[in-house]
Amino acid sequence: MESHRPTCYDIACHFYVSNINSATIPGTRLGKVLESMFHGRPLTSLSLKYLQELNLTPLHQLASGQISYQAFIEALDPELVARERAANAQHCSGQLIPDSMLSFSSAITGDIPPLNV
Repeated sequence: MESHRPTCYDIACHFYVSNINSATIPGTRLGKVLESMFHGRPLTSLSLKYLQELNLTPLHQLASGQISYQAFIEALDPELVARERAANAQHCSGQLIPDSMLSFSSAITGDIPPLNV
């Protein structure tokens, strides 16, 4: 059985940075930092400094353990979150989109949330 491996774009969407080109291109410095974060690997001091240099303050706070993922999302500009979610919905063309009812990992593995009828 083959499992779905998230793409750079999936990971960039998870961290709400798909609008940054280098976040969605495999092998870039930012892409590697995001992949490490996504897989729960600690970042080096250079990687943390790089996030600061890019002025990605909420992402830096998340990576350094200062805030939770939920606090990270709440710290983002609501318009950015809305744009990212809309872009992700268009990119997935009808596939399940992560939200409060469905975790990111569930969405990429194909789990179906319960219907609220």
